This record gives sequence, structure tokens and C-alpha cells, in this order.
Amino acid sequence: MAGEKSEWKFKIKDPSTGKFIANITNAKKRWFVEKLNQESEAGFTLDADDSKCTTTILSLGVNELYIYYNDTLKWAGQLVSARKIANGDDIYWEVMAKDWAALLGKRFCGVESIREFTTIDAGTIAWTLIDETQTLANGDFGITEGTIEASITRSPVYDKKNVLAAIRELSNMGKDNESNYGFDFEITPLKVFNVYYPYKGTIREEVVFRYPGNCESFEAFVDTWDIVNHEWGLGRHWTGETAIISRSDATSQTTYKRREAIKSYKDMSVLAFLQDMVWQDVQWLKDPQTVIRFTARVDDKTGIDDYNVGDGVTVVCDSFDVDEWLWVYERKIVISDDDEPLVTLVAGN
Repeated sequence: MAGEKSEWKFKIKDPSTGKFIANITNAKKRWFVEKLNQESEAGFTLDADDSKCTTTILSLGVNELYIYYNDTLKWAGQLVSARKIANGDDIYWEVMAKDWAALLGKRFCGVESIREFTTIDAGTIAWTLIDETQTLANGDFGITEGTIEASITRSPVYDKKNVLAAIRELSNMGKDNESNYGFDFEITPLKVFNVYYPYKGTIREEVVFRYPGNCESFEAFVDTWDIVNHEWGLGRHWTGETAIISRSDATSQTTYKRREAIKSYKDMSVLAFLQDMVWQDVQWLKDPQTVIRFTARVDDKTGIDDYNVGDGVTVVCDSFDVDEWLWVYERKIVISDDDEPLVTLVAGN
């Protein structure tokens, strides 16, 4: 059960002092999620009469949650919400935290004046947006620059653009008519921003998930309905006029016929930038999408520390003719009150 001897520790830090002020030893329903190139969450419940269930320790929007597994830091973020629940004799708080990337969703660039970049590496642009927003009054989240691997040069113009959305667009975007894409990024639990090109992670051939075997459930979702092989992208020229760009994939259209979409990029005033976005949209969506989701037990060959989000792992399910290595896009770890973790993975190619 949760407690001092637990392999998992949920600790609270006061960022004003940089010191831990509580170890939430009696937390229940503990969980956290890791996602590739996206913001993530964590949570737990705590009885209202617990000595650590106070607004001083669980100071929302201020204090920070750090999750350790065998003294290794696995996840960190800011406490953001608490649902206070009374259900019969049970009175407790349901607490949620969001990671450092999520905080960038609360920041904007190019608001008072347009922010323009000219032929700058995409990862450098992403870090610059973070760095500039942190220099504002009361703007420092404590995020620092880590490794920025060189990727693709860009020339974006930002006009009232959300910072996290801008970084994710850079991450997802390739070059028009070229077979490449942007980059992978992370903000580590220690608040270090890293950019990986062309992708984060390595193939972990020794990590195998098998159903039946160490997987308790297995789901393979194949979707053709969301195929897009012709897209019109609506942008805005710097003069204020609407720009329209279209891109197609002839091979996909031959097989699946023409499947269209219109997507708005009203905050994009650079034609080349708009072309890249529309091109990349079609590359992601021109073929059927296969998403594998499964829950697995932790064992000697698939330990929590044996692989990370972004790595390639071997996934086998004879019932669905699945036997290949897939990229891990998301990992959710739910820790039972008996301290046993159950892992849910989302993977794809």
C-alpha cells in the first residue's frame, strides 16, 4: 500500500523556496501520463482529514508535484485543480497536476507586435519563444535550455500565437514535397527543454509486449474514415488578404478516391510556412491510421525504466496479426493502493 516503503513517492515542492514540504504518503488512486510532443497530467486522491490535505501544502497554481519511482524522478508539474468530494462517510480531495509543457499553453507571442523569424532552425525558434516569454515580468517558469539538435530552418511570423501551439506546429511540420518532418521535443521533469531530430528515442528490441502474455488487454484500431488526400489550407497574407494553398497525394486518391478537407491557418502569413503545414497534414492523413492500445503488467523485461515515451518496442498479438516494433506515443501508469503499477500504452508506426 502507499506509504513510506512505497516504490513510488508523490512529493510536493514549494517553488518559492525550492524545497520539498510534504511526501503524500497516504495518497490513493495515484496516476500519471507521459505523452510525446504534448502536455501531460498526473493525479491522486487524499482523505480530507489527512494532515497533509491542506491548502498550504496543496496550494493550487503554485506548488509543484514530483513523482519518483525507486528514487528516480519520472514526472513533475504544477498542482492545478482539486475536486472536493463528500460521498457518504468518504470525504476527500481529487487533485490534478499538469506538466511544464502545459504551462506554455497559457502564454502567447506576437501580441503587442508581430514576432518574425527569418531562416532560423526550428528548434532554436521553439526555445526562443520559451526564453522570451520567461523574460516577461513574473514570467519565469524555470525552464532551461538543454540539447537543441539542428533540424529544419523556418521563417514564421507570429501574430497573437499561443506558444505551445507554435512549438507543436514546428514539431509536426516537414518541408513541402520532401519526405521529412519537424522534430520531437520534451520538457523534462527537471524543466529542461530538449529538441530531438528527426525523432526522440531508440528501438528497444529487448522490450516485448505480448498478448496473451504480459498484456492484460489489447486493442487495435484501424481507421480509414479520417483519411485526407486533398487539403485546402486557408492562411492570411501579410496584406490581410486570404491565401489558399492545396496539396494532394495521387497514390492515396487512386486507392481511396478523393477525400478532402479544409483547414484554417489564419495566423499564418508566410506562404512557404502555409505550404509546409498543408503538405504535412496530407502526409500524416493520406493512409489508414492504426493505433495500438494495451495494458501491461510490469515484469523483468518490461520495467518502468527499460523504455520511455518515444522509444520503439516490440508488440505482438497473434489474434490480430500484429508482430512488429512500434513507437510509444503515450504511457499512462496507474498505481494501485497495493503499490502495483498497471501501464497503458498507445503505440503506432
